[in-house]
Amino acid sequence: MILHYGIDSYLKEADNIYDLIGNCFGLLCESISNHQLYISRYLDNVNGSKNNPNLKCLNVFSEKIMAIIKEYKPSIYPDILCEILKCIDETQLKKYRDDKENQLTVIYSILSSIDAAAMTWERKWMTSALGPLDRHGKTSYRVYFKTNESIHSTYTKGLGRDRTSPSTFFEQFESFRFIDSSKWKPCTSVPQIKYLPKIHQPQQFYADDLKLKIAVIPVSCNMNFQFVPTAGSGVRVDYSKNDQTQIVKVILLALKKAINAGCNIIILPEYVVSPDVHRKIQNMLKYLMQKSFGDNKLLAVFEGSTWTDDDNNVMRILDSWGNELGKYYKYSPFTKNKDEGHGFEKHEALTNPGLCCDMIAIENIGLFLPAICRDVIDGEYTEEIIKMLFPAFIIISAWSPSVASFEIREKEFANKYFSSSVFANACSSVNANSEKIGNGCIVSKEGTIAGANICDICRCSCLSSCGNDGCVYMLEYNFKFDAEHNTSISVHKICQQH
Repeated sequence: MILHYGIDSYLKEADNIYDLIGNCFGLLCESISNHQLYISRYLDNVNGSKNNPNLKCLNVFSEKIMAIIKEYKPSIYPDILCEILKCIDETQLKKYRDDKENQLTVIYSILSSIDAAAMTWERKWMTSALGPLDRHGKTSYRVYFKTNESIHSTYTKGLGRDRTSPSTFFEQFESFRFIDSSKWKPCTSVPQIKYLPKIHQPQQFYADDLKLKIAVIPVSCNMNFQFVPTAGSGVRVDYSKNDQTQIVKVILLALKKAINAGCNIIILPEYVVSPDVHRKIQNMLKYLMQKSFGDNKLLAVFEGSTWTDDDNNVMRILDSWGNELGKYYKYSPFTKNKDEGHGFEKHEALTNPGLCCDMIAIENIGLFLPAICRDVIDGEYTEEIIKMLFPAFIIISAWSPSVASFEIREKEFANKYFSSSVFANACSSVNANSEKIGNGCIVSKEGTIAGANICDICRCSCLSSCGNDGCVYMLEYNFKFDAEHNTSISVHKICQQH
C-alpha cells in the first residue's frame, strides 16, 4: 500500500530508531483528537462484525514488524527501516471509515511492535541516558525509555490497581514514555534522564531486599547566607557576608555519619550548599570512598541547592565519588503577595527557572525526580513530569516554615502516581516551637487503593548542641509487599558515628 497525507515522510525522514518512535507517536497525537474513540473504533477486537475489517491484516503486519525489530541493533537501523517500508508496501488495507485514520493504524502497529520488542533490548546501549533519546524528530514529542523495574515494582503489581492517568495514546505503551515539549515554557528544559547501571553502583549495595536507606541532613546550625534585595520586590541569596566554616564542619560530619550508617541516598536542604560547601562535599566524598570502598553503600547525594552567581537556584546531584551526575534548576520561584493591591512583597529573582532538569534512573531501584520547595506546591512543573514519567521517588529539598503543605502534595503523588518521596527541609527555616521539620513518604496499600504512609522527621529530642554535632536522620524505606504485608517506613536520628 502507499501511505498518503504525508504519512510516509514521518517514517522515511527518521535517522534512527528513536526518531522513528517519536515521529510515529507525534503523528498519531497530531492527527487524532479523540484517542479513546480512535482506539475503540480502529484497534479493539470486541464486537465481531462491527470491528475494523483490517484487524487480522494488521496483526500479521505487526508480527512481521516484531520479527524485524527483534534483530535491531543501532548499527543496522537503515536496513531495519528498509524492511519496515517493504512490509508496508506488501500490506493492503480495506476501506474503513476515514481513509487517513485507517492508514494511521499502520503507524500505530509499527509503534506498538517496536514497543513490545524493546523490552528485550540490551540496556548497554543506554549506559548514560534514558531520554530524550530522539535527536531530529519531526514532531514536538520527546522519547524516553521507561524504567519498568524498580524497588517498589512488587508493590505496584501486588496492589492490582493502575496509576491515575488519562486513557490516551500515552498510556498504551510499555517500553517508552513521551513528553510534548511544545507545552514547556520557552527556555525551560524538558527532563534529561541519566542512567546509573549496576556496574556503577557500590558493590555492597543490593536492591534485592527491597529496602532503601535515605539520609536527611537538616543543617541545624546558623544560616550561612542572607536574603538580600535586588530590583523591585526581588530577593537573591548572598553567601559572602557569612562565615562558611561552621556549616562545612556540620555537613561533613553528617556525611560521615550517614555513609558509615550505610545510607544509600543523602539529601540536603535548599540554599545551604554555598560554592565553598559544594567543593568540600566533593572532596569529602572522594576521600570517604577511597577509605571505605568495599563497605560504602552510597549511590547518590542530592545537594540541596546553591544560589549561583547568575541568580539561579540549582541542585547538584553527585555520585558516591563526588562526581556530578546532573543538575536541577528550580522552576517555581518563591513569591509573597502584597496584603493589598497588585504585585509581590517578595519575589525570588530567578533568571533562568527550569533551565535544566536532570533525573537519575538507578537500575533496579527506579527513577528519582529532584524538586526544590515551591516546585512541589504549585502543581505545575513537578506534577506534569510525574504524570508523564512516573518516578519511583521525588526528592524534595526546601527552606520552608510549613511542613503540612508538602504532606498534602506527597499524598497526592503517592495515591495517583505511586511515587514515594522524601521532604528534606532546613531545620532553621521552621519555627523553634514546631517539632516536625520534614518527612518521608512511602506508597502503601489502603484497602483497594494506593495510599501514603508518612513518617515525620521530628526534633523533639534535639539538644542545644545540635548545631555542632552533624545532625542527620536516617529514613528506612521497606518495599516488601505481599498479600498479608504492606510497605513500611521508619525514621531515626543517627546520634553518633558508627
